[in-house]
Amino acid sequence: MRYQVMTRLVLAACLVFFSSNALADGRVAFVDVAAIMERMPEAAAIREEMQDEFGRQERALRESHEELMALQERYERDSAVMADADRQALEQEMIQRQQSLQQEQRQLQQRLNQRSEREMRRLQQMIGEAVEAVAREGGYDMVIYDGVVYASERADITDAVLQRLADD
Repeated sequence: MRYQVMTRLVLAACLVFFSSNALADGRVAFVDVAAIMERMPEAAAIREEMQDEFGRQERALRESHEELMALQERYERDSAVMADADRQALEQEMIQRQQSLQQEQRQLQQRLNQRSEREMRRLQQMIGEAVEAVAREGGYDMVIYDGVVYASERADITDAVLQRLADD
């Protein structure tokens, strides 16, 4: 699917570049969205905020995993000399903790994914609005991103978009 989108973008760019009207009258530029995401202060703030928010939960999961590993080591070390009831109780506890840990990991991953997607959409909207504003102000007929094989520095408006985002 991504390959098809990239192919279409490259074909559209080729049509623009090789169209006599586009070469004679139009202005085309490109934006490096990945560079914007790396250098955008809002993106850095979101990464830090999410690390703070989800880092605590990830540490708690690691601690739970370490506790489970300690139980498994105890089971391997002592199961041969344990009473059947104690061994079965320890097995049940390990199974219960394993299931609980897996469920907590899935829930954390789901919350992390949902939050990441929500923040990504917000950032993409901000970037899109800034690109549109720079394109209008700069008199560009087309701005391309993602799938650009080559673009000269003259066509790169990434810094202008970053400046626009900083100004807003």
